[in-house]
Amino acid sequence: MVLFRWRKKSDWQDRHQLSEDFRSLQRSPAQYPLPMEGLELTQENRDILLEEFCQQERPVMHLYLPKEEGDEARDFMVQRLGRNSLNILDLSFDMESADFMRDFSPVRFGFEHNNYTYIFETEVVGVLEGDDPVFLLAKPSIVVQERRSHKRYQLYPEHEAFINDMQVQDISQRGLQFFSKDASLQYQDVLENAALTLPPVYDEETEDCYYSGADIEIPQGVITYKLKKGKYCYHGLQFQGDWPDEYIKNLNDFLLGLRKRIFYSSEE
Repeated sequence: MVLFRWRKKSDWQDRHQLSEDFRSLQRSPAQYPLPMEGLELTQENRDILLEEFCQQERPVMHLYLPKEEGDEARDFMVQRLGRNSLNILDLSFDMESADFMRDFSPVRFGFEHNNYTYIFETEVVGVLEGDDPVFLLAKPSIVVQERRSHKRYQLYPEHEAFINDMQVQDISQRGLQFFSKDASLQYQDVLENAALTLPPVYDEETEDCYYSGADIEIPQGVITYKLKKGKYCYHGLQFQGDWPDEYIKNLNDFLLGLRKRIFYSSEE
């Protein structure tokens, strides 16, 4: 079933029937520990990005809920993108996200597209009439792309890489993101001599091997963030310390293998 529809003409203030209107509530801005930092998109690039993202098979955004022990996230799927609004379906089906949006405005959302993370803050207008928990958002005026000095490569689920037996989500020359059910790791914790397992990389069509796989050791890494999503905790790890030349070469060869796979796949 296709949930996304594109409509060129839309006025969310007049054209939507709300079962609950949040605009009449007394709401204060949600307080997040970190500001929205990064590259602010132009209005034209923002519109192109949102249209591309929402035309995916499953355009999922994350609502960030600030907590003392680290931010949590709730998943929402975009059902419709309008000229001034977004309709998003709550995939968590819990009351906490709805209560949070009733209590605070604006709130922060994020999403991933083409190996980049984008964040924005906007007003949740209310709940649309119907059986499903679909919320109406004002289209954000500002969307920020995270800054990166090194390209990040998505690994999971195509490539099974692990750090200390925890699944690696993505990786770059400066760090990686991993997830697990272990909630004990906290912001600014230090990992020493963590075992990193890098998988083989093959061409999608010819099955030529661009990288044969390796087990290396990360001398030191620092947890840069913690984000809870459902039963999993997602952590960012920044590489630190001096790496042996052999480990640096292995990581660089792995990233080169990923680049080759992407390049030759795009030529098809």
